Amino acid sequence: MVPDDVLRMTAENFEETAVQSPVPVLVEFGAPWCVDCRRLDAAVNALAVRYRGIVRFGRVDVEQEPKLAVLLGAGGLPSVLLMERGRIYAHVGGALPLAHYERLLDRLLSGKPVSAG
Repeated sequence: MVPDDVLRMTAENFEETAVQSPVPVLVEFGAPWCVDCRRLDAAVNALAVRYRGIVRFGRVDVEQEPKLAVLLGAGGLPSVLLMERGRIYAHVGGALPLAHYERLLDRLLSGKPVSAG
């Protein structure tokens, strides 16, 4: 079950929901059969609650949206894309601990570059 805080993103709504978003966007790419994706789902759901109203969260099912996944470079699963003002801020492959995504989001929200120490 996808919480209301996490949008289902598709090729049809990606421009509106992610590229034109007035707030930063975290997009999770996954598939129903992917065990690590299901683990990451829980982390993204928790982040969506914590950053409600500050960051937009979305999920792309790569089986239903393969062209969108390829276009955005989501090669391995799971994959997370962080965007701001239509630009890619960070791209993370694999299911990492929740704290990793929190640090990335906090860095983005503070205006620091992703590579800053």
